[in-house]
Amino acid sequence: MTRFTFSTPNRARGIAVEVGRGVSQSVGAVARRVRPAARRAFVVTDTNVAPLHADEVAARLSAAGFATAVHPIPAGEPNKTPKTLVSVVRAMVRAGLSRRDLVVAVGGGVVGDVAGLAAALFMRGVVWIGVPTTLLAQVDASVGGKTAVDLPEGKNLLGAFWVPDHVLVDPDRLGTLPDEAWLCGRAEMVKHGLLFDPAHLADLRGLLGSPGERDFDRLAPLIARQVELKLSCIQPDLFESNPGRGGRALLNLGHTVGHAIETLSGHRMQHGRAVALGIVAAARVSERRGIAPPGFESRVRALLGDVGLPLGLDEALAAHGDRALREVLSSDKKRQDHTIPYIALRDFGRPEVLSLAPDEIVDLLRQGPPAR
Repeated sequence: MTRFTFSTPNRARGIAVEVGRGVSQSVGAVARRVRPAARRAFVVTDTNVAPLHADEVAARLSAAGFATAVHPIPAGEPNKTPKTLVSVVRAMVRAGLSRRDLVVAVGGGVVGDVAGLAAALFMRGVVWIGVPTTLLAQVDASVGGKTAVDLPEGKNLLGAFWVPDHVLVDPDRLGTLPDEAWLCGRAEMVKHGLLFDPAHLADLRGLLGSPGERDFDRLAPLIARQVELKLSCIQPDLFESNPGRGGRALLNLGHTVGHAIETLSGHRMQHGRAVALGIVAAARVSERRGIAPPGFESRVRALLGDVGLPLGLDEALAAHGDRALREVLSSDKKRQDHTIPYIALRDFGRPEVLSLAPDEIVDLLRQGPPAR
């Protein structure tokens, strides 16, 4: 087991993330340490995860002396809405939750986003802990405290920073994942490697997308390294205070265009697929702006292809008009006046922040023949 801790400006004690096979079995004991006087634990999950993991987690919480309620939300990104958020908060009221109690998120990124935001809002804030059950959530979404729901105008526009007190990242929880969920996690793992650790990319390239990917003894140290990379990025800039200078905003690599494609698809495209296409877009913008060397997009495409990630950026762009793409980009939550801090790459491990207007991004993506 690998344990990471980091401090936050508004918490007296450090926040802990544990990574290792079987760590989630201690959820009852961890919850009791986090909230020794609590009487109730409120488990937020979704309709897919509840019978696979949430009921067992709830039993462990009950064994630790908590009166436990389980609230499944409808599964999937299209349900990450204000309506779902309000339903969770109202269920907390019906369950008799108080400010001394706690929320436990059991599921993927959508569950963590909704549960974390509900915890931030209920009675002006209650403690929550995470038991992520998807690869994407384990390496990225569960760590760092960004919580949000989507609006019709774009992703994650209604949210708050509300860091979980404890996260139990257990690769054994990944055994029930469908293939698509594995793909989504790979995209975030490649993103972290491209940003911060080119040597780590070689390890990912040798495992992700291969049968060995589901060897949890081999996967666990890679997940731990992913958590370490993300925590190293967010620790100095937890609240993403100046996106134009980098910091935590670097983690948006691939997400500006990725979120736009995801929104235009009506959230039918999975987040990880959209991020992979957004990474291709970032490589293209980097090369066409002249900050990355010629052939850079091809190098990134080769990396993504080697781990089984999609490459069809031009097909995704062709499905939507320039105007629609510009409008969605204009609603990006990172925008500053008329421009967006756009994360580009000079090379693997060398991120750069560009200030680009939505029109510039669209023009850079569409101008000339598609890069091959």
